[in-house]
Amino acid sequence: MGPVGLGHPKSCCYKATGLFVGTNTEDVEKYRPGCFHTVHLGDRYGDGGRYKIVHKLGNGGSSTVWPARDRRGKKWVALKIVAAKHSALIGDKEDVQFTFEGPNGHHLCLVLPVLGPSASDLSAGYTCRLRPWLARKVGYEAAKAVADLHSRGLCHGDVTTANILFSLLAFDRLEEADIYNLFGPPAIGQLETESGEITGPEAPRYIVKYTIEFLALEVAAGFPPGPASDVWALGCCLFRLRPGTSPFQVTSPRDLMRDIVQTLGDMPREWQQILWDEDGRPTREPGKGLPLQKWEDERPLKDLIYQIWDEPEEIVPPHVYLSDMVWRPTAVKVDNIYLGGYNIEWRSLLNAMPKIPEHEADLLFDLLSKIFVYDPETRLTAREVLSRPWFQMDS
Repeated sequence: MGPVGLGHPKSCCYKATGLFVGTNTEDVEKYRPGCFHTVHLGDRYGDGGRYKIVHKLGNGGSSTVWPARDRRGKKWVALKIVAAKHSALIGDKEDVQFTFEGPNGHHLCLVLPVLGPSASDLSAGYTCRLRPWLARKVGYEAAKAVADLHSRGLCHGDVTTANILFSLLAFDRLEEADIYNLFGPPAIGQLETESGEITGPEAPRYIVKYTIEFLALEVAAGFPPGPASDVWALGCCLFRLRPGTSPFQVTSPRDLMRDIVQTLGDMPREWQQILWDEDGRPTREPGKGLPLQKWEDERPLKDLIYQIWDEPEEIVPPHVYLSDMVWRPTAVKVDNIYLGGYNIEWRSLLNAMPKIPEHEADLLFDLLSKIFVYDPETRLTAREVLSRPWFQMDS
């Protein structure tokens, strides 16, 4: 049931130092027995090689996800190939799952519909921005999904804009070349090892790149997560949907806390005893960390919201299929200069851009100021988020 040409696994594990590692790629150290299966573009899976891998959609902590052409059904599917140690069959639905043997063990493969792009793809700073009405609609649907989970006693634990996916109309009509036009050609980085060895069959020959900022502050501080942590992450998503950037963009829990202190003010007194180790993680063991060193400047939440720059009335229309959903900042000209990202003129160009309407800014601040609070007990619940007037602007 697996791809053609599998070899036999070696006993050693590989650590990669390739160019793409750590940037929109899976953890390559998980290519070892019991973990990820090696996948290459063009591999075929399923009975008789039914599914052909043509690109990459993403990965999680226990699986990788690949768009594949179903040669039998003549449609596109997403193959979610689960790490061997997590590969117990889910019931007996043979039409949506199968298993196969690989160098790293026995793997479950789920056959899923293709969804995408994600809200992260369509709300990405200078690259692409959602139109305001769609940002509110997507935010409402995300809040409704989180509220539904919480009503069942469940926490999501990974609420991010990367996990908010759009459905694709008429996707099955596309040919393989159309997939490359839609997603771009696969970005490939050769997988290297620290020892200089050629990778064995337990690791792929190359990594395919796919196209901490949502971590709740109490989790960053070392406290256990709960439903309120999902709501914090939801708030980060709601902010990201509007300006295309995240409110907190950092690389460690310590730096996240610094960002939050800049935005919300000082931590609660009982949190100020937390120490932070050299990797930026919280610790309460004396001698293994230092108190939080605050950054000097402030960035109040109200300023972040009221300074969101918005779409001018006249810009070059984007791709016809997305023109009513998104706009592209790079198509904007200010003083006959295209808004092309961070350069010597970007700050003055942004100052000339129209800002979020004041009434909407008021409503968005009213919502997010009740989500971004230190005490999880006083944070809005997901159900309460749904009732905030920002979502009713288009009613």
